[in-house]
Amino acid sequence: MSSMIQVRVDGGLFEAAKTAGAVATRSAAEQIRHWARIGREFENAAQVEAAEKAQHADRLEAFAQLRELDEGLEEPEYVETDPSIREITRRLNAALGETLVAALAYSDDPKASHGWATEDSLLPPRGAITRLAFAYAQWQKIAAAEGEQVARLWFVGDNPLLDNETPVNAIREGLLDEVGRAAQALVDDSFAG
Repeated sequence: MSSMIQVRVDGGLFEAAKTAGAVATRSAAEQIRHWARIGREFENAAQVEAAEKAQHADRLEAFAQLRELDEGLEEPEYVETDPSIREITRRLNAALGETLVAALAYSDDPKASHGWATEDSLLPPRGAITRLAFAYAQWQKIAAAEGEQVARLWFVGDNPLLDNETPVNAIREGLLDEVGRAAQALVDDSFAG
């Protein structure tokens, strides 16, 4: 059993506790304890949030390092696709939204795919073209078999065949073979999980 101690409180605080406590059928002392618990939870939540922000910063740093490695890979200056990579990007933007398309292409700029779809702008980075073309092929396959709404939900939903990652994240991480198998399982109705 916890021990009780006496604490002096400001008269205004005591009156406010009496009024608020009456509404919640608490005594003034119970109301003050209630407010104290809430305050403690807010402080704990702030500490947890600060820790999560630090972890997020660490992840962003790791992402930046991976991006440098990705951009350093030797690839041709331009990969020819049919339809063009700009058209693929336009179609994916219309289907999934620019932010998701930028994310699956490994861009940290959520508006990047808007620029890639525009004729007068730069092409996507070399590593993104493969991801975009692959994502479009999966989109077409699923939309043809199951419809566009199912395809959209499939891209953003946790997938047990991808260790409960979304296909968008898996494409971003370069797990193209795994995503291809998961898409084919949906189309073939062969997932038995």
